[in-house]
Amino acid sequence: MTLSYASEPQPVVHAVRFTTVHTLEEAEALAPAWWALHGRAEGASVFQSPAWLLPCWAHARDVTPALVLGWDRAGRLVALAAVAHEPDRVTLLGGERTDYLGVLVDPTIPDLADALLAALASLRPEAALVLDKLEARSPLLAARLAGRRLVRSEKDVCPALALSGRLDDVLPAGFYARTRQLRRHAERKGALEAVLLDGDAVAAGMARLYALHAQRWNPRGEPGSFDDEAAQAFYDEVARRAVGHGLLRLLELRLDGRAIAVVLAFASGGRVLFYSHGFDPAHARLSPGRLALLALIEHAVATGAYELDFLRGVERYKYDWGAQNRWTYRLELAREGHGGKALFPAPAAHDHDRPRSLR
Repeated sequence: MTLSYASEPQPVVHAVRFTTVHTLEEAEALAPAWWALHGRAEGASVFQSPAWLLPCWAHARDVTPALVLGWDRAGRLVALAAVAHEPDRVTLLGGERTDYLGVLVDPTIPDLADALLAALASLRPEAALVLDKLEARSPLLAARLAGRRLVRSEKDVCPALALSGRLDDVLPAGFYARTRQLRRHAERKGALEAVLLDGDAVAAGMARLYALHAQRWNPRGEPGSFDDEAAQAFYDEVARRAVGHGLLRLLELRLDGRAIAVVLAFASGGRVLFYSHGFDPAHARLSPGRLALLALIEHAVATGAYELDFLRGVERYKYDWGAQNRWTYRLELAREGHGGKALFPAPAAHDHDRPRSLR
């Protein structure tokens, strides 16, 4: 379903001025202010943080990245959008590896999202502006732009599991009972433990993730998510940056001291985002991926998280855990002179392009 609507007059935010940064060095220098804004912005995830977007910039291909920045009168960073210039359009940076794109705005400044949208539209008036993979909570979806027509459409399904203080109240009863039975069976095979990796242990844990992920997918003739050195270098950098700010959740399930599954997830603002995993096919009968995810959910509940987000894709295992569907959205601003028609039709909702099934 595609919804079209005409923008209402845009309020002017007099206290905010906008600038643009075009080099990675300048973007790196902004990291402290960027992190501070990330901490204030509502609904911010790792995907809008320097931990994710600076590596996206460093590893970008076929696009020209830039930052659009909003500053208040005191010189404080209050708005940020990382963009990618393509030949005929401007998009948000990181779409090829990111389930959620978005912007950061200080929630205390009224109409700031309107002003940021106007700044994005003014970057290249001759090009289309395509803001993809926006969460329903994104301030851009409520933004207005005077004299221009916006088109909003549904993009991807991202199932999520609401959490509370008791797993008995969260997980489907039969599935939870069977999963605990699987864990008891695994415990009879040896010493079973779930370990969250931190500090110097992260690099080796990421290497084990890549190896186990490849063991799962390569025999099927599929490359998986970490299929080359460039991809691994990207995720290594993300993990190194994210762990330093408490966003990384790299969980390793060990049997007799040996890793049989590794889960890569991220946490912020009371949410845990399950990104990928790998497990040892030699232990497939123990369902190590499922047991590792149970350990992640238990940790999330113990630390007060209100949600486990399975991210993009409608794989069956997500619904076995009790996840409910949510959508992301695409917001398009057509080139001037094109009458406000959508230039890029919304793709199918189920276009998940990286393998993430979980035994």
